[in-house]
Amino acid sequence: MGCDGVGITLPDTDKTHLRIYAMDFPFSDESIQEESLISMDEDISGAVFRTGKPWCGSVQEARRQGMKDTARAEVGMVSILPLVSRGRVLGIFGVVKYQENAFTSDDMEFLAQIANQVAIAVENACAFGRFES
Repeated sequence: MGCDGVGITLPDTDKTHLRIYAMDFPFSDESIQEESLISMDEDISGAVFRTGKPWCGSVQEARRQGMKDTARAEVGMVSILPLVSRGRVLGIFGVVKYQENAFTSDDMEFLAQIANQVAIAVENACAFGRFES
């Protein structure tokens, strides 16, 4: 699946921010990079983390809901999925594609499968002390 950016965020120790642990956004704003903190109260990612419900919408809507790293694109879609394991949200998996109507329902199902696999990897990394969630 081609995309223009992807990132994984996990809750920071203060539980009020998400920390970017992995990111590949070639066209991103340089102020947002790995280890950056995102306020859970000011970004759509925080809502996805708290509710455990995926969100998919336009780049413009993501900006209106606080997402800062949309690379000044005028068209495109953002998909944000919770990383869930054993009924607990561990973090967030986000994908950006800079074209209109970028994510079909089949794409969202595929991304949910990827998010499930990433959640297993995150849970294993937490168990082995690689990072805290």
